[in-house]
Amino acid sequence: MDTFMVILGILMSLIMIYFGLYFAIRPTKAVQSLQRMKYKEQGEPRKIEKTVSIIFGIILALIGLYFLGVSIVGISHL
Repeated sequence: MDTFMVILGILMSLIMIYFGLYFAIRPTKAVQSLQRMKYKEQGEPRKIEKTVSIIFGIILALIGLYFLGVSIVGISHL
């Protein structure tokens, strides 16, 4: 069971890092995809929306890196 939880932790942290980098590297596409999901149409995102997307992406990627580190440390205790 412990091995499963460590593997699940690594997988979840890699997903968080992926989405965080997606929001940080491609803020225009990320905001437009969220607009399509919510409003069923898209427009050109404003500068503040791009900035918030970049900040959100960086924070999400950092949290993912933290959990990845915790999961890797968890491997050594198996």
